[in-house]
Amino acid sequence: MESDCTQIEDALSEAESTQMDAARAHAKSCEACRDQLRSWDELSVAAKLLHKDWASPELWSRINASLPAARSRFNTGTGMRGGWSICLSAAAVLLLTISSLWLLRRPPRFVPLRLQAASR
Repeated sequence: MESDCTQIEDALSEAESTQMDAARAHAKSCEACRDQLRSWDELSVAAKLLHKDWASPELWSRINASLPAARSRFNTGTGMRGGWSICLSAAAVLLLTISSLWLLRRPPRFVPLRLQAASR
C-alpha cells in the first residue's frame, strides 16, 4: 500500500515508537521499505559507534559564544588582514610575468660590437 510507504518515511523522520512499530509491520510485506528500514538500522548502529564525548562539556557553549565576535571581526575587515597583501602580491607577479614575456618576445635592439667597429 502506498500510504504505508509514506508512513515509513514519517516514522523514520520522527522516530516515535508507535510509528516505528507500524513501519516495521509494514516492512515485513514491502521489500523497498524493508531495505530502507534496514539501511536506517545500520545507520543508527554506526552513529552510536561514532558517538564521541568531549573532554570539555562547555566546548560547544564556548564556540557558540565566540561566533559573534568572529563574525564582527570578519565583517570589519580585521579578520582579513592578509587579503590586500595577497591581492597586491598576485598583481605584482602578474605584472612581472607580462613584462618578462614582452621583453623576451620583442626583437633585440642592440648592434653587435663587431659591426660597430667595422662601421667606423
